[in-house]
Amino acid sequence: MPCPPPAINHPVLAASTALRWQADIELIEAIMPHGRGLDGHAAVLAEGADPYVTWVRSGRDGIVYESERYDFIAAGTPPMSRLARPRFRVPSLATWADLMARQDGKRMEFSGAGRRVEVMRRLWGDRAALAAHFAGPMLSVLRTFRPTGKKSESEFEETDGSVLPTGAGEHLWEGYLTFAGILKYGKAEAGKETDFRRQVDDLLARGVLRRGLILGCAQCGKPAFTTIDNLAQVNRCPRCSALNDLSQPRWRKPDTEPQWYYDLHPTVREHLSQDGDIPLLLSHYLRTKARRYVDVAELELKDAAGNPLAEADLIALSDGQLITAEAKRPGSLGKAKLAQAAAKRALLAEQLHADQIILATADSQWQEASINALCKQVRTRPWAIPAPCIRLVCGLGTDRIVDLCVDIETGQTSPWR
Repeated sequence: MPCPPPAINHPVLAASTALRWQADIELIEAIMPHGRGLDGHAAVLAEGADPYVTWVRSGRDGIVYESERYDFIAAGTPPMSRLARPRFRVPSLATWADLMARQDGKRMEFSGAGRRVEVMRRLWGDRAALAAHFAGPMLSVLRTFRPTGKKSESEFEETDGSVLPTGAGEHLWEGYLTFAGILKYGKAEAGKETDFRRQVDDLLARGVLRRGLILGCAQCGKPAFTTIDNLAQVNRCPRCSALNDLSQPRWRKPDTEPQWYYDLHPTVREHLSQDGDIPLLLSHYLRTKARRYVDVAELELKDAAGNPLAEADLIALSDGQLITAEAKRPGSLGKAKLAQAAAKRALLAEQLHADQIILATADSQWQEASINALCKQVRTRPWAIPAPCIRLVCGLGTDRIVDLCVDIETGQTSPWR
């Protein structure tokens, strides 16, 4: 919608035809990085709005526009209608990052991991709920669903779950838990069973978990998971298409009634297998430390030809500070091509005019070689903007998270404030 016209009550000012001013706009409940050299017309004007009505910029303290209209104004137009009233939008953080990159002939788009997180975000409803769930007691349960290369790596007690092969050739094995298994791997304390039951029911309603039976086939002999939505008195084997009656030989144990099992959404399984929980743990931690916070999943910076240049595990805006983050399970950027990995972190920060570069890990500390490599990149790069701070977040997923600031000249650390 257009901005409201200003109410000018002073009679002298209201009668003046030469009065000109700038309007500062703040859109309530909207969070977007301000300034940083982004063209205002490209960033904040609503789609279809005339860019020639007035001059607009995305300033350091918000959106600014001129009160004077620069398009055609017919004679006799009322004074109020002579004022510019542009229509604005607030782009998402992902769109904003892409606009910043396109100013330099590049682009930013979701990586494969980022697309997976977007699927998960829709399942959970929003990123805050997604990150909070991964930071809770259900994370250890969700991790047990990760596919493995060997059956022995994820074998369960008979009462806790079952492991089934995926696809032809049995290249991967996936776990299916019972509710008893969920309580066990969630380390549920006595009397907390109801809390886990509530969380499981919530995940079932969202489509994150699926309840069903593991049924064998009388023809091919292979067991497979069948979701409750597809169960019938006669079921078709997903492997060989044979029809099987829902009878005790198909579920085998227990002898009385079949045991319910739980399956995890395949996108969540895949994301956990790629250590995708670490960026979500960082997201939850940063959100708890900020008054105003928004972030976006993994984005990839590409050149005009579509060649990948760098990838951010997390881009966040926390109390006005723009953050690019690398989140890994081990506290290292790697040994081979370490300088190249550090240069990618600096390139992303330079492209987005970031205030902070975060290195986050589930380990208790970052390796000194990785810290020094990043410090060297920040120290020697010819920044057109103030160089970003380097911040270390260690111990993600534990109750002892360490948050440190790094001196880029010496590599020494101190508590982040």
